[in-house]
Amino acid sequence: KETTWDRITGPKLFKTVTNWSGIHSVPLVPLRILTGLLMIHHGSEGGVGPANFGTPEFQGFIDYIIKPYFSFLPGSPEFWSAIHDYAEFYGGICFALGFLTRP
Repeated sequence: KETTWDRITGPKLFKTVTNWSGIHSVPLVPLRILTGLLMIHHGSEGGVGPANFGTPEFQGFIDYIIKPYFSFLPGSPEFWSAIHDYAEFYGGICFALGFLTRP
């Protein structure tokens, strides 16, 4: 039965999946893999691996993201930029492979 809350929050398409068995988990696999691949690409900044020191992309991330918005962090901006790149690169690999994801 549709409630007032259902009418406010939108169609069932945007609801949380509650049945993970059988065919219901199939659409989640390509979404997980594509999201992981996008994270890998973003973490590598278009290079071969994470934290490509000295590249314009790495320096741009430091100049336009780390310094203006995260200057309160202790340590050098290069360190935090590298931490971000490594976390996004290796986290994307783990996410694409399904490590620590729900069934």
